[in-house]
Amino acid sequence: MKGADLLTGETIGMKRVVADRGYDANRIRAALRKQGTIPVIPGRRNRTRPIQYDERRYKDR
Repeated sequence: MKGADLLTGETIGMKRVVADRGYDANRIRAALRKQGTIPVIPGRRNRTRPIQYDERRYKDR
């Protein structure tokens, strides 16, 4: 997760970011949304509330 801050800085101007469950964190999602990027990241299995994401785009990654 330490490297995620560096990666979100490189995504400015992108419409979507597709990442695996390892990048499922509320702060990463918030940072992406703040810059106008749609996060396509499935939620971790231990989340109490499921995360909605574009399953088709994630599958086509």
